[in-house]
Amino acid sequence: KSYPPKYPTPAISPRMLLTHSAGYTDKQGFSEPLNAVAVGEKYYSYKPGNKHLYSNLSIGIAGAVIEKASDQTLSQYARDRFFVPMGIDASYYSSYLSDDSLIANCYLSGSLKYSRESIIQSKESSNAAPGYVYYVGQSGLLISAVDLAKVTTILLNDGQYNGVSYLSSDAVNQMLTVHPVDTQNKYQQCLGV
Repeated sequence: KSYPPKYPTPAISPRMLLTHSAGYTDKQGFSEPLNAVAVGEKYYSYKPGNKHLYSNLSIGIAGAVIEKASDQTLSQYARDRFFVPMGIDASYYSSYLSDDSLIANCYLSGSLKYSRESIIQSKESSNAAPGYVYYVGQSGLLISAVDLAKVTTILLNDGQYNGVSYLSSDAVNQMLTVHPVDTQNKYQQCLGV
């Protein structure tokens, strides 16, 4: 459980992380241990659970929670739980892909952000303990459009893909339900996928 110093209750929940309402900022990097994240300057000034402000760190922490609960890195967990059983060649690191020839350069606002070569060279650290590398969950999934469509099919088929259940109906319903969080824009907030 994590409690922001200014608002010691309620504890920050997975739902708050996934609705970007936990109150975390993106002011720091993503390399501190999970238990070191809860310090004052990393929080917005609102009570967690009441307001939506986009936070990469919140999604990264949600990934770290999965790592702690499963005792696997997010890459390993996603590979074992979803990608391999679904016959999908996807990963957060190119070293887990069976074919890296489809990796493309990554552009942001028309400029090269990551070259294909740098993406291929990026490796999951062999000494990365689960729960410590939480920048992985918020970006960097290497997946083809066809395979991403297969993953999305789970949400359209009540948690199933090719007759196999990967998520419960309740989990899918929670992911697609609008949650009552005050947003700063006109959009309604569902859980992060």
